[in-house]
Amino acid sequence: MASPLKHKWIVITRPQHQAKALQEKLEAAGANTILFPLLEIKAVGDSSAAREKLARIKDYDLVIFTSANAVTYALKWLDKNKLGNVAAIGKKTARLLESHAINVNFFPKQGFNSEALLAMPQIQSYAANKKIAILRGQNGRDFLKNGLQKQGAVVEYIDVYQRVFPQSNLEPLHQHLKNKQLDIILITSGNSLTNLFKFLAANEWLNKITLLLGSERIKAHLLKTYNNYQGTLLCAPDPSDETLYKELLSWATEVDREHAND
Repeated sequence: MASPLKHKWIVITRPQHQAKALQEKLEAAGANTILFPLLEIKAVGDSSAAREKLARIKDYDLVIFTSANAVTYALKWLDKNKLGNVAAIGKKTARLLESHAINVNFFPKQGFNSEALLAMPQIQSYAANKKIAILRGQNGRDFLKNGLQKQGAVVEYIDVYQRVFPQSNLEPLHQHLKNKQLDIILITSGNSLTNLFKFLAANEWLNKITLLLGSERIKAHLLKTYNNYQGTLLCAPDPSDETLYKELLSWATEVDREHAND
């Protein structure tokens, strides 16, 4: 029996280096994929501040890696043997650290975001009077820092990468739509959502598109900031490849059912 994903056109907006596994999984199920990165990850333009802080990493009681990107870029300049206690946001980040022989002391077994880490009783009992470094991308959310400070920690950011918007317009996607080659767009970060909706006013056709969002937080941001959006919104519990694939299977099954009833 053919997969319901067969012949569906799916836009993946992740940074290109993070899209391959999901793309291959979808194409193996018969889907057509369109890579249209709405985000690109690069090292910070001026790395001097990050290098200086990373050189004294042993001064921190706890180092928090907020993403796999934070691991990848920090390890370019960081002596991992000087790390003390380490926390990771999300299983993917924890696995990457462990693949570099870095012991992870704290990471949420459920959840993939700052909220899940802060909710851990172990973090809540540990943080008071500790000096903590958060390794992250520039201009990330302040939620984690604020939460740790409320628990009595002294918190410092170390920005090791930046997010860059690689697209100049949405015309390639519009052409796919006009050719009946666009069924759904995946949005797995708040930054990608912002970058897509920069073009909303000049691209009314977006209001005809189904979006699959990677978290409830992204959905809440969309509804609060772009409440005039008229397209169909679907929301996954988390932005992992496995979860997105399951959500896409459910969506495609429902689409086929509706077409059969037409």
